[in-house]
Amino acid sequence: MMGRIKDRHSPPKAAPLEAILKYNKTHDEADGPSKNQFQADLFMKPIQNSPWNIRLFEIFAGDYVQKGLPVGHKDDLQTYFTTYLQMLQKKRQEVARPEFAKETAQRMRILRRKQTVRPNLSCQHILMSLDQLAIASVSRTKKMP
Repeated sequence: MMGRIKDRHSPPKAAPLEAILKYNKTHDEADGPSKNQFQADLFMKPIQNSPWNIRLFEIFAGDYVQKGLPVGHKDDLQTYFTTYLQMLQKKRQEVARPEFAKETAQRMRILRRKQTVRPNLSCQHILMSLDQLAIASVSRTKKMP
């Protein structure tokens, strides 16, 4: 499968940058990806906007349908393909920059923590009561001559 690696410490192989740049200029199928050169453009962000990867998806989808595999909706297949390319791109960054993996993991832990921590409702209730008391006392002092 595209991007598979034997060694976990080596980055997924991307298509040669020169070939990608040439294809982006010419959009000639001879310069672009093919079944024999099925490597993704892992350099461009967002990955789904790369002309190289768009053509790569067309090849993938054509082969997928030709093999008679179940196709629900083209958008679902494209989402799957794009998600896989994003995973390869992320893996490439992690291998190239190990601290990136640690930063990403830390960011994800913080995000999950923020999603699970709920505000203490009893404290909010007390604060609201104090606010109401303060408003009531202010209104009482204004009524007194």
